[in-house]
Amino acid sequence: MNWFKVALGLGAFYGATGVMLGAMGAHLLKKHLSAELMMSFQVGIRYQLIHALFLLLLALLYHQFKHPQL
Repeated sequence: MNWFKVALGLGAFYGATGVMLGAMGAHLLKKHLSAELMMSFQVGIRYQLIHALFLLLLALLYHQFKHPQL
């Protein structure tokens, strides 16, 4: 299995869905959710975007160093 492609694909997918969900939350859900629920939603999106960045970083580091034991 090519871990570079898997991590890169997952990072890109998580990043894209995080941006889409964040935009949806900012424009559509804002008028339907309470302030507390909106904060919870924003925290979830932030965590998803952070995980996407780390997956992309992991893919780039793996591609750069390519240790056989990974």
